Amino acid sequence: MTGIWEGIFWIAMLIFPLWLAKRWINRHLQGVGLLIFGEKHDATLLLYFLILFPGIILHELSHWGMAHLLGIKTGKFSLGPQKLRGGRVRLGSVRVARADPLRESLIGAAPLIVGTLVILSIAALRLGVNFPSGRSLLDQLGRMFQNLPSTVYASDVLIWLYLIFAISNSMLPSESDRTAWLPLGLWLAAICSIVLVLGYRPNLPPEILQGVLDAINYLGLAFALTLFVDLIFMAVVFLVESALMLVSGRRVEYPD
Repeated sequence: MTGIWEGIFWIAMLIFPLWLAKRWINRHLQGVGLLIFGEKHDATLLLYFLILFPGIILHELSHWGMAHLLGIKTGKFSLGPQKLRGGRVRLGSVRVARADPLRESLIGAAPLIVGTLVILSIAALRLGVNFPSGRSLLDQLGRMFQNLPSTVYASDVLIWLYLIFAISNSMLPSESDRTAWLPLGLWLAAICSIVLVLGYRPNLPPEILQGVLDAINYLGLAFALTLFVDLIFMAVVFLVESALMLVSGRRVEYPD
């Protein structure tokens, strides 16, 4: 159990910098669009959509696939930037019928699950990163970053890094995706509280505990790799934005 709590701790530590990186990237990609197209906001949104297109289509297909896997009917499937009320923007959507909180939560979490699996698959199959089972998250992180430099000179490394960037910046569940998480969380918390009050202590088989530990560690590895790739692309976006500001003589001001 110690390894599980350690993995959860490191995932929690990675979530905030990942959120900051995603927020910075979203703002500055749109800033680059404004510098290129001026006040043509539709063109700016289209550029933003095209840059993240592989991740956006995977996000929506994940919702659609999970809904069908769980026996939930789906409706209209759309891709493309759409302006919503309150200045919000939607880059894609798929209509899903109402269901119980558990299945709705799984459908909402599908982009995170599928995105994590795809990122780890790219790292293992194309970047030469190994993910041995049964090791601590810190040990696996160390091994992952030791192996990464050997892939820098691969001819197709930029393609795979771009795919990780696009997928990772589109895989986090949106506000609507998280709608069912609160009632499900309260329901699970109530059940766990009742079980603890009654004094029941489940004795899970070692195989199940190891599976949970591996799943947590893999999620942590995906988050760490995502943050690493985001930092690379943040530097690229910063250089492009700075060059455009210098050439155009204009600046983009971002709200605090």
